Amino acid sequence: QPTLKPLDKDGRAGWWRVNYNLAQTLRMLTSDDPIYLIAAELRMALYGPADLLFAYFDIRNLTWQGDKEAVRYLIAHDPSYLARFQTFISESDPATKAARYKELAARTVAPVGDLWPQGITALAVDQRSAPEAQREALSFWDALIEG
Repeated sequence: QPTLKPLDKDGRAGWWRVNYNLAQTLRMLTSDDPIYLIAAELRMALYGPADLLFAYFDIRNLTWQGDKEAVRYLIAHDPSYLARFQTFISESDPATKAARYKELAARTVAPVGDLWPQGITALAVDQRSAPEAQREALSFWDALIEG
């Protein structure tokens, strides 16, 4: 059994969240199902921007002091990131928006790691749950991916 390590304050939680939501969104965009495509667009409009901005600050161990202070910080310390962020959130073409999302996600997580390879699958196990429950969840997961 793999050893489960908690996501801690070194930026891994933000890295994981950005990677997870990006991977899910990009996967959904490959579907022919209009429901999946609309949901992917919603993810890029809702989860993506918030994940990127909050993770940017978390990963860099910066205290979130609200959106106006975030903008002030980015203007002073990373205006290129802010410009790319604004371009991402204002993009309306889903394919272009996805490419901008991926590029911005890579810049967001760069201090702690890379983006996950395309097609990766992830499982999050509540670290507060009992070890037996964690093992059961992992066994169930193994059965899914091996079957």
